[in-house]
Amino acid sequence: MSTELKATTLRQFLLLALSLLTGCATNFEPLPLSANHPANAQAQEAPRRASTRLVGKDAITRKTIAQLERKDAATPDFQSGGMSHDMSSMSAMDHSKMPEMTMPAATTAESPASKEAAESEMKKTSDKMKKLSDEMKAKTDAEKAAVKPSAKPSQAAKSEAAYWTCVMHREIHADKPGQCPKCGMTLVKKEGGAK
Repeated sequence: MSTELKATTLRQFLLLALSLLTGCATNFEPLPLSANHPANAQAQEAPRRASTRLVGKDAITRKTIAQLERKDAATPDFQSGGMSHDMSSMSAMDHSKMPEMTMPAATTAESPASKEAAESEMKKTSDKMKKLSDEMKAKTDAEKAAVKPSAKPSQAAKSEAAYWTCVMHREIHADKPGQCPKCGMTLVKKEGGAK
């Protein structure tokens, strides 16, 4: 390209850039928005539809709401509202077969005699648990003594456990140091036997 053509092209480019910059710099006035356009700050809020309840109020719901609105009602009584369950078919719920339950001694009014009896019972239970714990510990200690690990492995066993491998080719295993037959790198010693 000749220098005159380059200069003309450069002038045209500068004029185009200057015209774009001046066009952006002029004061741009957007078109006015209509009064009901959502982006208009003076537009009125759209009317909201009344929410519809998806679940109708049944008798229990109405009664619960009425009791919750009353200030004097501490807790609602649902049993008088007709809610009852037939538990005769539930065999697991048969309370006649359950042993009689008594309150623990700590929560009842304690007399000195009952307190001593409770302490005596707790001591017996504690002694039984300690005896059982000691027996289990003795048994565990005996098992550990029976399975005592052998002495340290000999130097020959250690040398058998070691092998040399290439860091790039893990499939290469040698029983002595050397070079990798694939890439020529020095083999690295690994413990754990040849694989």
